[in-house]
Order: sequence, then C-alpha cells, then structure tokens
Amino acid sequence: MKKRVISFLLCLVMLFSACAFCLTGCSPKEDEPTDEEKEQAKNNKAATLVMWCVTENAKELNEKGELAFDDETQTQMKNVVKQMTAITQSQLKTKLIVKYLTMEEYYEKLEEALAWQQEQAKIKEEAGNKNDKEDVEEELPEEEEEEDEEIKYDEDGNPIIDTTKYPELTKEQLEYQVDILYISGYDKYTDYVAGYHNSEEDSLKSLLKKLLGEERITQEEFDEGSKKKNIYTFLNKLLEEGRVTQEEINPYTFKKWLAPLDAPLKEDGKKISNYVSGALLNAARYKNNIYAIPNNNVIGEYTYMLIDKQLFDKYYYTASVPDVHGVVDLGDFLEDIAAYEKDVMPINADVNYCMSMIAHYWDIDPATNKITGDFSILGYAYENTDRVNRGDIALKFDSLFANDTYKNALKNLMDFHYKGYFGTAAEGQKSAVSFVTGAASDAAAYKDDYYVVVVDYPLASDQDIYNNMFAVSAYSSNIKKSMQVITLLNTDEELRNLFLYGIEGTNYTRNSDGTVSATRNNKYKMDIAKTGNEFLAYVPEGTDLELWEYAKQQNREALVNPLLGFDYNAILADNTLVKNESEKLADPDDTSDEYTIESIDTDLIRYVSEKSKEVWAQIEACKDTDELEELLEKLEALYSPESDLKIKRAVSYQVVCSEFGPEGEIKTDENGMPTVPNPTIDEKCVVLYRDIIEVNDGVETVVGTEPYKVYYNKINPYQLYYRWMSTYKFLPAGFAG
Repeated sequence: MKKRVISFLLCLVMLFSACAFCLTGCSPKEDEPTDEEKEQAKNNKAATLVMWCVTENAKELNEKGELAFDDETQTQMKNVVKQMTAITQSQLKTKLIVKYLTMEEYYEKLEEALAWQQEQAKIKEEAGNKNDKEDVEEELPEEEEEEDEEIKYDEDGNPIIDTTKYPELTKEQLEYQVDILYISGYDKYTDYVAGYHNSEEDSLKSLLKKLLGEERITQEEFDEGSKKKNIYTFLNKLLEEGRVTQEEINPYTFKKWLAPLDAPLKEDGKKISNYVSGALLNAARYKNNIYAIPNNNVIGEYTYMLIDKQLFDKYYYTASVPDVHGVVDLGDFLEDIAAYEKDVMPINADVNYCMSMIAHYWDIDPATNKITGDFSILGYAYENTDRVNRGDIALKFDSLFANDTYKNALKNLMDFHYKGYFGTAAEGQKSAVSFVTGAASDAAAYKDDYYVVVVDYPLASDQDIYNNMFAVSAYSSNIKKSMQVITLLNTDEELRNLFLYGIEGTNYTRNSDGTVSATRNNKYKMDIAKTGNEFLAYVPEGTDLELWEYAKQQNREALVNPLLGFDYNAILADNTLVKNESEKLADPDDTSDEYTIESIDTDLIRYVSEKSKEVWAQIEACKDTDELEELLEKLEALYSPESDLKIKRAVSYQVVCSEFGPEGEIKTDENGMPTVPNPTIDEKCVVLYRDIIEVNDGVETVVGTEPYKVYYNKINPYQLYYRWMSTYKFLPAGFAG
C-alpha cells in the first residue's frame, strides 16, 4: 500500500512538472533578448583587444633599409605578450594584442588609425548599416576553443590582428584597429575628446582650398594633403607649423576619439579607486567626464620650512612649535636672531617667495591673458593651505586690502623685509629659517637638525595627471573589456610588472632585497610611468625600498590645483562658454532680432595690472610697518568696489556694462572712465546695429530693413572663471559668488 501511495505521488509530481514545463518552456516563441541582454551576452564571450603602447626600444635599419626592431627584441616582445595574454585570457576571457611603437612614430600612426575608425563609423551610420560589430560578434563561436592559438607578428615586430575576430573588416583595415591607447599630455587628452579630426573629408578639403587660395599651402601640398589617408596628419603638421590656427579648423570639424569611462568605471573599474589616487582621478575629469585613467604616480612636491632646532631651543621657543604654520608666526624668534646672532641669516629667502604663501594673486598679463602669479591688488587670501583644493574652494576675486587676514600676514612679512631679515645665505653661513621642496621621504632627512613645517602641500598639476594615461577608443570592439584590462594594469601586480619589466629570468631578476635588475641579454625596455600603476611596480635596483610607501603618503595628502585645466585663452575660444561668434550677424538667413557678442575686458585687465605694479612699488618704498599701515588704509579706501567702478566690475561675476554709442563705441567720462546709464550689477548693454553689414569676404549684405539689438558684453576675468567652474562642475556647493 505504501508503495502505491509513493508511486501515485511521483506521478503527480511528474504531471505538475510537465505542466509547469509547458507553461514556461513550451511557448510557441521566446521573447527577443533586450539590448541590455545582448550587451551582457557579448561581454560574457571571449574577445581579442588591440592595445597601442610606447616602447623605449630603438629601431635600426633592417636588410630592406627600413627602421625596425631587431630580431631578438621582436622575439622578447612576442614572448611578453604571450604571457600577458595568458593572464588576461584566464581572468577576463580576453586575448591581448600589443602594438609596440616608438615615441617618434606613435602619435602619427595612432591618429591615422583613430581617424580611420571614426571614418568607418560615420560611413556605416550614413549607410544605415545595422549589422554592427555587436551583431557580428554575437554570431561568432565561443573563443575558448582557440586559447592555445599563438599571436602572429609581421617582420617589424607588430602583432598581426586575427581576421577571424573582425570578419567585416579587410586586412588593410585591420591595421587600424585600436581598443586601448596610451595618451600623454593635457593637449592630447582634450584634443582626443573633442577636436579637429573628422571623417567629413569634403568639409576639410574646403578648408584646404581656402588655405590654398590664401597661398598658405602650395598646390603640391594641397594635392598630397587632401588625400583621404593624409588629410588628418597634414592638418596636424600645418597646426604645429603655425600655418593654420585651431580657431580656423574648428568650424569645419568635429572629433570624439575617446570613450567616456564613468559608467565602465562604476561597473568594472571599482577596484581602481582603491589603487589610484583620488586626487588624480578627480582631476582627470574633462567636461565632467573621465575619458582616461591616469597611471598612479607620485603627485607634486611639498614645500618645507626648516627652523634651526639649536637656535629655536636656545631662545626657548620649543613649546610653540605646534602653533607655527608659516614664517609669519616666527616674529619674536627672528627678532632674537637679528639681535643676538649677527652671523646667522634670519630667513634664507626673499620676500616675494613668501608672499606667494599668503594669497593667490589674480595678476593677468594683458598681452597674453596668462596668469603670472605676481602681486596683485585682487586675489584670494589663504587661511589654510591644506584646504586649497579644486572643488572645495573658489579663488574669489577680492580686494585684498579689505581682507584682515591678508593685511595682517602682509604686515608681518613686510616688517621682516623692512628689518632686513630676508636674504641669501653665503656659502657655509647658517640660517635660522630656510625653505626646501621635496617628496614625503625627504622630510626625515632634516628632522635631526630642524623643526620641519609643511607650508605648501603637493598640488596635482597637468604633468602629474595627464602625462601618462590609458584610454579606450570610442570605436573599440569592446569598451567594457578594454576597461577591464586597464583596471588590471592598475591593480594586478603580476600583469603590471610583466608589461613593465618583461619575463623574470629572461628580462630581469629579483634581488634578495626585492628590487629588480635587468639581465645582461634583456632587450625589452619600457618606461615605468607609461605602463600602469607605478606603486605596483617592483622597485628598481639602487632605489629606496620604502619608495612607494612614502609616495602613497604623499598622494594621500596631495591636493588638486584649483586652477588645474583653467586657461583664459582656451575658454575664450570655447563657444559653449563665450558668445564670440560675431559672424552670425552676417548670415542673411538668420531672422533673429537680438544678438549677443562677448569679449574679455582687456581694458579692465590692463587697469588692474598697472595699478598692481604701482601699489607694490608703494608698499616696498615704505620704511616701516607704521608707514605701511597708513598706506593700507588709503589703499583699502581707494581700491574698494564702492569707490572704484573698475574694481567693482572686477570682483563681480555678474554683468556690469559700460554705455555704448550709436557706432558701438564705449562712452567715457572726463576722467576716461566708462559711463554706465544705471550702474546696477545686471545692466545690459544695448545698441542698434545698422541693417547693412560687411560679410567676411568683403561683400555687403542687407540683413533686414529694421534695426536689431546687439548685446555687447565685456566679460571680466571672474565671469570666465565662474562660468568654467559652473560648467565643469567644479563650483563648491553653496558658493554664491
């Protein structure tokens, strides 16, 4: 009986299972996979990626008279790539092909390849070809079956791309495949995100015709440069030679060669934030996106103030060491040194060197629009130098003479200056206070003889961030897997050192102390800065074993320069920030009755620069602090926004405009100062423009029968700075200008 019950229950279970199967698995047609599911399926498959990199190896003439790597170098490169592929294939199901090029040839060949990739994408888009790479790759068999297949190389040592992985491309086109690329320099980084390479050759050829008509290029150059394979390299050459400007090129072109990596970073690059300095990653943002991952390296350097221990202790100031943050805190000590230590130089520096530690000065060269850093009547007074960080502060344009913190620091420094404390120590002469710059590891060398005070923290500069980066081509065959490889270069010690040093025993050996040295027969040469996370690299022979520990400390304390990536001239050329396209007025088809034209207020910049030089001469001419204090009271009244209209304009990020006459000229009063109809902060400048204007080619065109309004906005430096911070999300929260 019990057996019958069990049999009956089993039949019920089987019946219900069959019904469930029919309900779920016997539908006449399964749903089509979503785009997200297709993408996931693609990313789960094996892939082959091409990485372009720079080698330190030199090329020599081969039997054909061509520059090439020698046979042994090629062999060692092949073996390194084979082992790199073994790692990426086991961890990521990704086969890696590495193209080694010298620095001399790298960018020319890379840009040709990137331009080609963009061109192909444009052609495919215009043709409406929906059979893109993702669709083709989904039809390919799983690549795990080919794990033992060796990568083949040409006679120059470059890997030959497996045509079966890209069946829609020709053999010639395969030479241009780029997935992962190396970038060096801010200019390259921004240019690769958006610049002047374009697949629209017809548009670029029209620019070349213009240059030919103006006799800036010859007919021979035009014929050669306008060929499809040459046009991008030729434009690069003209730009470098100064025969064409970026502003002339921009209207004809567009480019976006790098894939934005914010989303891939969140999905596949999470580990990077644990290995790469946050200062580097945050500073690498361009237009609020990260397009390349900086190779983790040591950021900037410290400025240390060294206080002589023997002298400081002699005059019983030891207890005050924690309260010393800068030279202005050492007044009593320096007074004792000057009075009782005649052979000692009180401060081994000049006053200008220390002036830069108390404020950021907005001194702008009116001839170049470059920030000089010299003294200015306008600036941002520092309170804590360890907080001067982009995104945390905005360097406001204030009248420094209205800031008590700045005035007190200035009076202290100038008091030392008037008393003769600053100077240059003679050889062998002792100094009570001196300054040095260096790394985190350098501080320990001074601690026996000096109290060491950090007066400036490392600032991430363009060089620290943009000099060595890895990016993903916007036209990569697999952006997700490319990001995964970049993550490995920054987080996997084995892959990182294999790429840098080669194969242990063949290219390098590990010494007993953990350092590495190249073997006698090593032909594989790569730069430590160009190959990934420096902090994962084995320490080279003869280097401090604690090198990377000190470097990590330095990076933890590093700040991002508040002006990193800020350039007046670049912003003025950026039409998204400045409305400087006055030629729009010449468009007969434009029916708008209002226009805005903006330009930097060069008169204001010149005014501030000239007044700053005059004021600094007056400050230096004072005999003592009493005279200086009297001068500062006058300067505060003279250069306040309430008493000087130009200062008011300079310290406001909003519009304060002058009055214009019927011909667009600026009206001025008897003192040469611009007049303002109603001097309110938000005053607009409106003039009536004539209805017949001159077009760029010299032909007069009737735009309309009715006059129209033109808003002439003179932009002050603060407005540009404020727009830049706002647009690229660097403006600190709660900042109100």
